[in-house]
Amino acid sequence: MEEEQLYYFKKNVSYPVGVRFYVKDPVGKTLTDNDPYVVVEKKKLRDFKRANKIHIMGGLIVETTEPDLDEETPNVITDEQAETIVKNIPILKKTLSQLTSDAPVVKLLEEAKLQGRSSKTIALIQEKLIELVGETPAEMRGVSWDTQGEV
Repeated sequence: MEEEQLYYFKKNVSYPVGVRFYVKDPVGKTLTDNDPYVVVEKKKLRDFKRANKIHIMGGLIVETTEPDLDEETPNVITDEQAETIVKNIPILKKTLSQLTSDAPVVKLLEEAKLQGRSSKTIALIQEKLIELVGETPAEMRGVSWDTQGEV
């Protein structure tokens, strides 16, 4: 069985770009900063290029090599890393400044509470969580973190 040849296109501008997979495609796909790539099979490449001719000629989307999906992101924190991070305030502050998602912040908050870290450390983590989502997990779920019971 022969492997299908794939072609990759990515947006080449700082704003979202809508692409269509064929002429009169009612759905298509919007390329954003979080999802800037689209993959097209060789047998559908001609239709894709025809449907997006203006975007290609204008440089809004460009053909590229296969994207590296193993991107390093500061939001990936293992359990072992979380244990170490909450023990060291300077490292915690640096890590919190780099995080862009609430999930790793919640992980750090849970680890700090599990280790019995100071209220100053917990408050620091909660400040970042409020910055990202506007509320603490207790407010989100209606659960008190101290008692783990209903408020």
